[in-house]
Amino acid sequence: MGKNISINQNNFDFIRLVLAFTVMGHHTFDLIPGNLYSEIHPFFKDQIAIRAFFIISGFLIAKSLSNTSSLKKYFIKRIRRIVPAYTFVILFFAIFLSFFSTLSYSEYFSSDQFWSYLGFNLIYQNYLQPCLPGVFGAENVNCAVNGALWTIKIEETFYLLLPLLVFIQSKMFQKKWMFYLLVYVTSILFFNVLMQFGLYRFAKQLPGSLCFFVGGILAYHYFDWLTSKMNYLIFPAILLFLLELNFTSFLVISPLALTIIILFVAYNFKFLNRFGRYGDFTYGTYIFHYPIIQLAVWAGLHNQIGKWQLFLLIICTTFVSAIFSWKFIESRFISRNFIHRIQSLENK
Repeated sequence: MGKNISINQNNFDFIRLVLAFTVMGHHTFDLIPGNLYSEIHPFFKDQIAIRAFFIISGFLIAKSLSNTSSLKKYFIKRIRRIVPAYTFVILFFAIFLSFFSTLSYSEYFSSDQFWSYLGFNLIYQNYLQPCLPGVFGAENVNCAVNGALWTIKIEETFYLLLPLLVFIQSKMFQKKWMFYLLVYVTSILFFNVLMQFGLYRFAKQLPGSLCFFVGGILAYHYFDWLTSKMNYLIFPAILLFLLELNFTSFLVISPLALTIIILFVAYNFKFLNRFGRYGDFTYGTYIFHYPIIQLAVWAGLHNQIGKWQLFLLIICTTFVSAIFSWKFIESRFISRNFIHRIQSLENK
């Protein structure tokens, strides 16, 4: 990995889609009864995938903020990228799943649980009401409609927090790395203290996950230096990441090590750089897969067809949903600059 690498020439689109399918695979194996996929389940680490998502988000959002002329435009871009497809998923499944509820339509739509689900999920507080009335009962491992959406509130909070971090750094710290290192240490201390009491459910939220976003922010701001030193950094990063992953549940250096690994993959393997020329199907894959799996379990498909046919069916249905999401929802709201980038890839 040498010098003069263009920051815009990368394969983040490919990496993010792999991460989304990793999360989908993990949820498939967890939600389908019978431990059918025990032989491959250990290879689908959703925890690593989500942390990698946060790192990439830190990198791309720091880049977006730096390249946006005003905070108003920055927030508009973030809202247009996340909110429309998310809102569609919440509303669509809230209505669609009425056909699968054990309640009558009048009971379903008049239920306090239905309106509670809509209200809390539309404000990104999914954990306060994850279930719809009479939906996904005894057949399913849990009744949650879309258990993958807990990360969206963390993403959106980070979008809001980043301009504040930039402001504080510019006013109080001359060097960016000093400020973000302080934020990093604060984040891992929060995470590790909660883990000491076995509170992973709370530790993985903000500010515990902020260390991963910070890794991405630092990667953006020190991109040239990191890429020029990457051949020396990559092997220690892999070693440190694996050691921390396998021998402790605490965080020390693995967020920064994983950042280096992602940066290395993103700016090598150039044949994958044009992967996103047809669109970005990552977000759709992420927000649609969980209810699709839940419906497959509800229908008892794990008892009717082979496990690999079921896995393929879930993948295909999710990917078709992701294509629909991109073509008819997401691409209609995102910035023209992104559309132009997609079109330029198509023309190469």
